Amino acid sequence: MTKILKKSDIFLIAAAIVVAIGIFFLTRPGGEAAYIEVSQNGEIVEKLPLGTDTVFEFSGNTFEIKDEAARMIFADCPDGYCLGHAPISKDGESIVCLPNRVILAARSAEKPDLDDISG
Repeated sequence: MTKILKKSDIFLIAAAIVVAIGIFFLTRPGGEAAYIEVSQNGEIVEKLPLGTDTVFEFSGNTFEIKDEAARMIFADCPDGYCLGHAPISKDGESIVCLPNRVILAARSAEKPDLDDISG
């Protein structure tokens, strides 16, 4: 009778599961966000607090912050997919208007960029 799995195989499988769980928890949206970051082409254009109801227009898009959540209410792009996105309010959530290259991202606090950490 031969063994199907060796000890090293079991260790590799366990390590892969631990890494997968870690990635899941690091990439999922977090707690309540404090502000909405508006960016285009990777450049941050505006940071707006989620606690203040407002309507903001930028580059053919109009979005609304209401009841501590942000949603896209108008987009002059041809597909309009961003209009169907659910409102965002958790850290890490985002709405993307790809044709206009506009991203709304919910953020909880100022976090250093990876470049700031590495160097």
